[in-house]
Amino acid sequence: LFLSIFVLIAVSVTIISCGSGGSSSSTTTHKPSGLTFRVFISNPLYPGATGVTGTNSPVLNIVDALQDILSTSFVSVAGDSAQPGLMALSPNLRYTLVYSPTGNTVTVVDNATETVAAASGSTSTLPPFSLPGFTESIAVNPFNTSAYAAVPTAPVLGEAPGAVEVLNLQGGGIAASIPVPGAHFVICSPDGNHVLVFSDNSDTVTVITTILIGTATDPRSYITGFDRPVWGIFTSSSGAYVFNCGAQCGGKSAGVSVLSLGASTPVSTAPVPAATYGLLNGSTLYVAGTAPPNPPGTNTCAGQTTAATTCGTLSVFNTSSMAVTATAVITDGYHDRMQISQNGQLY
Repeated sequence: LFLSIFVLIAVSVTIISCGSGGSSSSTTTHKPSGLTFRVFISNPLYPGATGVTGTNSPVLNIVDALQDILSTSFVSVAGDSAQPGLMALSPNLRYTLVYSPTGNTVTVVDNATETVAAASGSTSTLPPFSLPGFTESIAVNPFNTSAYAAVPTAPVLGEAPGAVEVLNLQGGGIAASIPVPGAHFVICSPDGNHVLVFSDNSDTVTVITTILIGTATDPRSYITGFDRPVWGIFTSSSGAYVFNCGAQCGGKSAGVSVLSLGASTPVSTAPVPAATYGLLNGSTLYVAGTAPPNPPGTNTCAGQTTAATTCGTLSVFNTSSMAVTATAVITDGYHDRMQISQNGQLY
C-alpha cells in the first residue's frame, strides 16, 4: 500500500471534469477557460482581477488539471462572495456552491459558463444565499434543485441552536429551516430522498426525508446508538457507512457503523483507531482520524519526520470483513477531506 499525504492550507479546492452542466459539447463551447479538466481554487485576494492595477478581488482561480498550470481565466465572484472558501460540488458537476465566512453567504457558480449561476428561466443571477451562521458542510441534491447547509449556531426559537437550511437553487432564497440542535455535517442520499445530519456532542443521526419538507408532517426521524457520529458515506439510497468519532469528539470508542434507513439503531459497528472522515474505494474504506493519547505519552509520532507532537491514523478498512487490515501514521488534527488519484495515491 503506497500512501502520499498532503496538507492544503488557506484555500478550498474542487475538481471539475468536462461533464459539468449539460453535454460535453456545450461545456466545451461555453467555458471561457476552454479546459476540459479543471480545478477551482477559492482565492479572496486575487490581484488585478477587475483589471485595475493594485486591486484584490474574490475569485475562483482555474487550474488546468492535466498540465498543472494556472489558467489566465478565473470565475469572478466579486459582489457575491466576499471571502470565497469552502466549496461544494453538485453530484452531476453542474454547480459549484461557494461559501464565504464573511457574511455567511453561499454563491452558486455555473460550471459550464464559469460565472455566477442564473435563476431558473431567468437571465438574472441567483443572489447569494444568506445563512444564519457559519457552515462547514453543504450537500447538493442530485437534481440540482436544492442544497442543504448545516448551521450549528442557527438560532431556533425556544430550542437549542442548530438547523439545516434548505437552499432553493432554482428560484433563490431559503426554502426551509429545519431545526436540528448542533447540526454540523450533512450528506444527501443518491436518490435525493434523504439527508443525514450529524450534530455536535450527539450519539444520534438525524434523518431528514426531503419530500416531507414544507408539509404538515415532521421530516425528521432519528437513529440512535452511535458514538459521536460525524460523517457518512451512502452505499445505496437506503444504506450508509457512518463514522463514529468516539474519544476524539468527547465520546468513548471510534468505529464504523452500518446504517440502514428505517432502522432505529445501527445494523453493526466495528472498531477503528480514529474516525472523522473517509473514502470508499470498492470494498475498501479509508478512514482518517486522530485519537487522543491513551494512555498518555502515546501518539507521539516517534520515528516520523514531522514537527507534530501527536499524530493521527489512516486505517484501511475491509467492508466485507468489517475489520481494519492496515494502518498508516498521518499528521494530527481533525481530518475532513480526502481524495484518491487515478494512480492510486491517497491525499
